[in-house]
Parts: sequence; C-alpha cells; structure tokens
Amino acid sequence: MNSYKKILADTKKILSFHRSIGIEKIPLTQGLRDFLALPIKSPQPVPVQKKPQKVELPDPEPTLPKSTGTISEIRAEIGDCTRCSLHQGRTSILFGRGSVKAKLFIVGEWPNRLDDQSGEIFSGEEGEMLDKMLTHVLNMSRDEVYLSSIIKCRVPDDAHPDSQQIRSCTPFLLNQLAVVKPEIICAMGPLAAQTLLKTNKPLIRLRGHFHEVNGTPLMPTFHPSYLIKNPEMKKAAMQDLQMIRQKLGL
Repeated sequence: MNSYKKILADTKKILSFHRSIGIEKIPLTQGLRDFLALPIKSPQPVPVQKKPQKVELPDPEPTLPKSTGTISEIRAEIGDCTRCSLHQGRTSILFGRGSVKAKLFIVGEWPNRLDDQSGEIFSGEEGEMLDKMLTHVLNMSRDEVYLSSIIKCRVPDDAHPDSQQIRSCTPFLLNQLAVVKPEIICAMGPLAAQTLLKTNKPLIRLRGHFHEVNGTPLMPTFHPSYLIKNPEMKKAAMQDLQMIRQKLGL
C-alpha cells in the first residue's frame, strides 16, 4: 500500500511541475496508449546510479579580445578565424546581425548546417519559429533586435561544442554585448544560458525569471529548434517572452 501512495505522490509532483512550466495537457499519443496497456510487473531492484558527470564549462573569466570599440572592429578581429577546429568544416562565420541600438539581444547556441550554407543566423524552420516568437509576443522584427550565438561556426553533425571551442568564441560575444548595450539579453538554449551565467544548472531551472550578466537582465528560454521538436513547451517559452515584453515596457 505504501508503494502505491508513493507512486501517487510522485505523480502529483510531476503534474504540478508540468503545470508550473505551462504544460496543462498531455496528448494521448499511440506511444502513451501502448505504455498504459502494458501489464504491471513486480518491481525490480533499482541499480545504484553512478554520479552524473559534471558538464565542463568555459573558464569563469574568459579573456576579452582587444577590440571593444565597434561591431565592425570586433568582426575584423575575428577575421578568417582558425582559433579552434571548427574552421575546418565551416562555410560561413555567423558573426551576428541586427541593430547595434537594439534593446533586446538574443543569444543562440551554434549555427546549424542551413545557417552555414546560407550565411544567415537563425535560418530555415528555426528562423520561422523565431520570427513568430518575435512578432506574436514582442511585436518586434529581426531588424529591431540583435542576433548572435555562443559559437560562430557550424558544429559538425550538430554535436555539442567542446570547452575549447566555447572559450574561443565567448569573448567575442561578450564584446558584442558590451558594444550593443542591450536593456535585456535573451539566452535561447542551455548552452547559451549556462555559458553566460557560468552555471551547470539545467535550463528548466533557469528559465521563468530574470538573472543578471554584468548588470544586464538576462532571461533564459528554449531554443526555437527545441520548440519545433517539443511544441508542448511553446507556452512556457511564450511566458518567458511576455516577461521580457513587460520589462521592456512594450
């Protein structure tokens, strides 16, 4: 009987957590139907889990490049970058784009294959999702914000960048932020949020409230690519953007 009470208590906690991040309904997919139809088996001993491996983050205080005067000077210092191995497979350096007077600075994670081929950050389906987020919630266009990312070159096979690659790119992003001086930073995706906030906390615990980076408010939220694959999280992302809108006074 105690085991059933524990299951009910755990289920209640999960449902409460889902509600807190904006999930009100769980679709009854065929996969879920099949799972619910499975026969109940006697519980097996739970194996002892190994301690999770700590995520390696970049150095706490990355060394800033020399140029901090203008966006064009920062781009010139990057040049035809060969500071890490990513230059070997890239077509384009996705430096960033947008208004240098932008109130909102959006930081993504790394360019995908389509970005690399087109030379346009947040392109394709991800770009369409971002545009909808900007126009429908913030009533803004790409030209009114500044877009950049932690990593400036495509990562082969969309693998997670390593710490050396992150260290090579992050200083240039920090200088972009220093030049634009936005009122708010929106970090889209766990790599963007964890790198800028220098933390290993999961994105689900970081989103939903503002943090600060060098005195500038930062709102972590889900990356458009994640929302495409997990549409049930759109409402939570919209809530994050609504908080940005309120803070900007839009």
